[in-house]
Amino acid sequence: MKKNTHSEALSSALLASALLLASSVTSATTWSFNDPCNVENPDCNTPSDYEGSPLYYGGYGTALEGSDTVGSPDTYDILNLTASIDSNNLTVSVLTRFVEDGVSEVKYGDLMLSTLGYKPYGSPPYTLDSTSTTGTTWNYVVSTSSAVPYDPDNPTGWGDGIGTLYKNPTSLKLSDDVPQDTLLYKTDQYVLHETGGTAYSNVGVSIGYSSIYNGVDYDTGTLLTYIIPLSDIELVGGAPLENTGVAIRWAMTCANDIAEAYIIPEPETLALFLSGLLSLVLLTRPNKPAKPS
Repeated sequence: MKKNTHSEALSSALLASALLLASSVTSATTWSFNDPCNVENPDCNTPSDYEGSPLYYGGYGTALEGSDTVGSPDTYDILNLTASIDSNNLTVSVLTRFVEDGVSEVKYGDLMLSTLGYKPYGSPPYTLDSTSTTGTTWNYVVSTSSAVPYDPDNPTGWGDGIGTLYKNPTSLKLSDDVPQDTLLYKTDQYVLHETGGTAYSNVGVSIGYSSIYNGVDYDTGTLLTYIIPLSDIELVGGAPLENTGVAIRWAMTCANDIAEAYIIPEPETLALFLSGLLSLVLLTRPNKPAKPS
């Protein structure tokens, strides 16, 4: 009779479970944040339903507090921010009605990330949160213009490029410090990388024309997509620090609308459980009899 049949069966079952779990780790987890302040909901009084991401306005002077978008929403409104994490990349997409046309001095801003916690000032919708008051430290910035510079011959379909990610930048540029040709803009808001930081030139950036949102054609709009290797932002295996998550921020350079979101990916428990299963497989593997000397 064959020995260790039970142990071998248990080993096979555990190994199959471990392989199944390993394959599931590669699947992406996605978060989608809709800006409730749009033509369908012009009052903009209700915080977002999505976990970890309350409605965000940002502070920009007492005369303008209480509005999500400064100026015309037809020109500046950010409609949606979507983030996903798989075993290799963090992908962030921003859908905005703003289109950089090469005429206005307002440009696409840079994507900002924080793995140090999300700490906006005040309470939702954070009408007093600005550079001077926020507790959020944006320790990663992806340069948009370094990837896909504006092309006057192709203003509504920029294409794809390779952008630069800056880790721990020395300074970020404010909306006050870039050229503005709008009468009103949100002041004291981070919008661009300025100097310093460890540079990684391997971030995929795509900028294309897009005007459809929730089945509504808004006539104009841009979809910006950033594909960031997890190895660059120390989110190994798709699971960042479970106690902090990842904060995300994007705005055009006038900051007339700002998108901020906070995502909390699955903790590393699954990876530890997988490791435990593999250990059990090894421990329960039957020992081969020693060869006679």
